[in-house]
Amino acid sequence: MDARRILVCTICMVALFCGADGWVLKPAAQEPQPAIEISESQHDFGDVSVGQGAYWTLRISNEGTSDLSLGYTITSGDGSFGFDPEQMPPTSPTVSPGDSLELFLLFKPTSSGPHDGMLTIQSNDPNTPELEVPLTGRGVEPKIVLSDATHDFGDVLVGQASDYWMLRITNEGEGDLFILNLQVVPKEFQFDANRFPSEEERTIVPGGALDLFLFFAPTSSGLREGKVIVQSDDPNTPELEIPLAGRGIAPRMVLSESAHNFGSVLVGQHVDRTLRVTNEGDGDLILGYFIPSENGAFGFDPDRMPPTEPTLAPGDTLELVLRFAPASSGDHEGALIIQSNDPDTPESEIQLTGCGVEPQIALSESAHDFGNVLVGQVAYWTLHITNAGDGDLYLDPSVTPLTAGFGWDETQLPLDWRIVPPGKTLELVLGFAPGDTTLVGFQTATLTLKSNDPDAPEIVVTMKGTCVQVPRPVIRILESHHDFGNVLVREAAYWTLRITNEGNADLSIGYSVTSG
Repeated sequence: MDARRILVCTICMVALFCGADGWVLKPAAQEPQPAIEISESQHDFGDVSVGQGAYWTLRISNEGTSDLSLGYTITSGDGSFGFDPEQMPPTSPTVSPGDSLELFLLFKPTSSGPHDGMLTIQSNDPNTPELEVPLTGRGVEPKIVLSDATHDFGDVLVGQASDYWMLRITNEGEGDLFILNLQVVPKEFQFDANRFPSEEERTIVPGGALDLFLFFAPTSSGLREGKVIVQSDDPNTPELEIPLAGRGIAPRMVLSESAHNFGSVLVGQHVDRTLRVTNEGDGDLILGYFIPSENGAFGFDPDRMPPTEPTLAPGDTLELVLRFAPASSGDHEGALIIQSNDPDTPESEIQLTGCGVEPQIALSESAHDFGNVLVGQVAYWTLHITNAGDGDLYLDPSVTPLTAGFGWDETQLPLDWRIVPPGKTLELVLGFAPGDTTLVGFQTATLTLKSNDPDAPEIVVTMKGTCVQVPRPVIRILESHHDFGNVLVREAAYWTLRITNEGNADLSIGYSVTSG
């Protein structure tokens, strides 16, 4: 039994009886009466936010043998203690033996600081006609504190979003802080929806904090102003406004050309042109570009490939080196697609055109015989090389072997003789000039004409001729002197001198013999 409960001991008259089982002690008869018992003799509601409520249930039990009649009152200086208005106790209730009654009490502080109250219970328990249950509690208040009083998002590209800015709400009070409403205006300033607090997360315990993440996404250029509105249950600061600012900036893409014609370009050759992209806006210009692959004749210079997704600061220029390299003759069309974050020109298409041309080599002869040529003389032959195509013909001639006496005199040709324009003919004068007798006889050589004609990149012209000496006799004798030996007087000795003509012309001879 609780020490606060007053126990009444009744001394009963007893009688001793002697029977078969010996002496027996018998209690005297007792009157039925109630006996009150409570679950707690006092209660501390702890810290409760001002204006909020804390509940406690007190159980009253009848441990006696007759009905327990009750009455109760609550006294509180400022009315912070009372019964739960939703579960008011019955008036003058009666509790049967063994039953219990629950009283639902409420602590709703009206101010911060400690509060005291008293629950007084009256009953018909003869031993405890009145019980007092002390009530205590402390009213606490939140205190909202913001990490920033204002925020400027700075310059942000139109159509883009700024970096996130974190606004921290801290509760520096003693009671829970509940954020009732969060709002940001206008719509260019927004909360991060993925990190926006739920209803449960909006309760901030003392010393705790709630982080809000906001960003600025301008839809047009210029200065923008807004505000964050924070409403809470802080009785001293129920609403706070944080001014916001930001400036929308936008790039402006300007191209040096909107279209380009590369003109006529030889098949297998290429021509480069530079396109300049300038940012004349006040925000960074982010670029992307590509050339559709339907026509492979157009592309970028592979040695000067542009950077991937470059960013141009205001006033900067990027040079794109475009290449036209036709693989076939005829007209070609293509396009350079430039994509950007310029809100007014998110995509530009630069038309590209060009014509692929091809030379066509045609020779007046494919072989030539110079005939007989005397040593030291020159025989000439003119080879006509015609360009029957629509592109310049580039020639790279050579003669092999160089020792056979065949060739051309380059000093008699113009400086650009190796380039034959469309429809023109080059007269290439070739000669056979055997310079010495080592070339006497039949000689051959080849003229190899390499060109940029895709159908005839190399043509071989054969040349031949016979080198002959200048006609002249060549005398030859077998002995340059002769000794007849000893001969008897008036006898004779004989010797035959052979004279041979080893030349290629008649040898006329005269001779005489002298003797002393």
